[in-house]
Amino acid sequence: MTVLRINRKCNERCLFCNIDEHNSYNRYYETPEEVAAFLDERRPNRHEAIEISGGEPTLNPKLPDIIEVIRKKGYRTILESNAVLLADEELVRRLAKAGLEGSFISLHAANALMSDEITGRRGAFEKSCRGIDNLIANCIDVTINYVWFRDNMTHLPFFARWLSGRFGNRLELHLSIIAPNFYENVEKMVLKLSEIEPLLHQTVKVCEEVGLTFKVADMCGLPMCFMRGFENLYVDPLLFVPPSIEPQLREKVKGPQCSSCAHDRHCAGVWKKYAELFGTDELRPAPGNSTPLIQIESALKSPITLYAMRYRCLRLSNAARRSIKRLLPNR
Repeated sequence: MTVLRINRKCNERCLFCNIDEHNSYNRYYETPEEVAAFLDERRPNRHEAIEISGGEPTLNPKLPDIIEVIRKKGYRTILESNAVLLADEELVRRLAKAGLEGSFISLHAANALMSDEITGRRGAFEKSCRGIDNLIANCIDVTINYVWFRDNMTHLPFFARWLSGRFGNRLELHLSIIAPNFYENVEKMVLKLSEIEPLLHQTVKVCEEVGLTFKVADMCGLPMCFMRGFENLYVDPLLFVPPSIEPQLREKVKGPQCSSCAHDRHCAGVWKKYAELFGTDELRPAPGNSTPLIQIESALKSPITLYAMRYRCLRLSNAARRSIKRLLPNR
């Protein structure tokens, strides 16, 4: 996936945010013309989606025009957003008409009190929920990105159950774990893997009960030895390493015991900063022959596999409905 940042500003101030709007490391393409030039120059793989990010990209008034440029260049578009401004139904309709296909929405708690405390913006939670409703109503695929850190650690199983009840399994839950690389007082925010393992198992059970599709991030997620029994939920083990994540891989380390793990070739390990804080003794080599075979075996045992297939069918249905709507401009 190619990430395209279209603005620097954000309308939230999340406690764990690691995007510095003054950092010159990230390049920004803020107009349709700049985006078109970027795509012509870089020529991303046509099978990849373009993920529109920021800052908060809905703050860019050119967002519908940017999405239309990307669509006309032949690429799928995914919007990374907190969904606050997507509470505006007309904006979401414009984005859908321009060609928006999917969304990756940040939501980190199941109630306004906790959520607004995390995001630093009062009233944001209710607006984000309305924004998600609008995305679903306009046949735009929705993935909820829950960033797991100390303040919402025990909340995750409840969040999964609430999410299914609130939105009816018309979306999927994606789990990212805070990276301990960019924060002051990081010891107060980062999660110790052995602490969260039981909570992760509880969350998987909740998702199996309620029928919710659930995935765990790779680079921002867990070492694969902590996914034992549900390895199939790992988004993208390192079967292929694109150049875009090579700098991140250099910030990861493993313990000496990892060389005997079945997942050694396909697991990035833990962040260097995590190893400095807690060491690597928690990492436990997994038995078996290869990650792909282990994932297939766990997928065959998991009801979440069926939920993921159902969600894939929903995405195909959404795609058909979006195409029809674009052919009917007055609808």
